[in-house]
Amino acid sequence: MRGVETRYPLIEKLIYALIVALLKLQTYFDAHLVEVIMDQSLQKILENPNRFGRIVKCSIELSEFGLQYKPRTSIKAQALADFMVECTHDSGEETPELINLIEDS
Repeated sequence: MRGVETRYPLIEKLIYALIVALLKLQTYFDAHLVEVIMDQSLQKILENPNRFGRIVKCSIELSEFGLQYKPRTSIKAQALADFMVECTHDSGEETPELINLIEDS
């Protein structure tokens, strides 16, 4: 994103990112159905008859790809997997931690 695009509202940034990804990977997506899985209600926004400005233009551009929108379901399993990866420490060898004890007499 450059210049004006950095000041887009969040939903327009999401739509713009989707368009850029689809255009860059278009050769891979031509033979397959593309499913967009998001926690945002992107389909409702794009299909809203009261949309305005850039969203109308982007909606027309996205319609040629034949996207299928799906809501993102619970991510509990992924959250658990991410937690396990972040919290496990595998350094190879276990080294005991030394404690310095200072005593006043």
